[in-house]
Amino acid sequence: MALTVTDNVGDIQSKGGGVLKATERLSTGAALSTPDSVHVFGKQKDTKLRDKTPFNPRYDESGAKVANEQGDRDSGFDCTIMARDADTVNNLRNEVRNKYYLTMKKLSQTGALSSSNTMIMFSFGQFHPDMELSLPGGEIPAMFEGIVLDSAISLTPGELSAWTGNTTALPATITISAGDWCTIFEVTTWV
Repeated sequence: MALTVTDNVGDIQSKGGGVLKATERLSTGAALSTPDSVHVFGKQKDTKLRDKTPFNPRYDESGAKVANEQGDRDSGFDCTIMARDADTVNNLRNEVRNKYYLTMKKLSQTGALSSSNTMIMFSFGQFHPDMELSLPGGEIPAMFEGIVLDSAISLTPGELSAWTGNTTALPATITISAGDWCTIFEVTTWV
């Protein structure tokens, strides 16, 4: 992939999409033999996407930096779920343990899931089963750890309609490539 950076003031946004959905998968990323339904998480107060790989500098015996070696990659996202009903609290404490998920996170405020100029991320990994609930406030932090896939996950237009809540389908298959944990794309055209 060649580096492409745009200079378009229409792409400047300060708010997120507030939509998080997930479906359980096998540890390989493949669908369960009886596919799980798409679960909708409540509204999110905020989200922090992370995909970090530190550089570890290498110095020769004179003390000159001669190279950088890439460290371990840390990927995933953290979000704050605003709802705190008993089902949400118990599911985040218990149901996510030792399970793998394919998630969909809307990253842009503009547009419905089925409209153009909407940025969406599909990712694979696990939710932390940690629970913190502070009162007053009551929002619940949810942490998702991205896991790099050995085999690609591809979602066909028919499968995508379960995620978007729309009977219209994307004109192309969405794929998280082998060797990556997510794909981020912008919906530009809907059939």
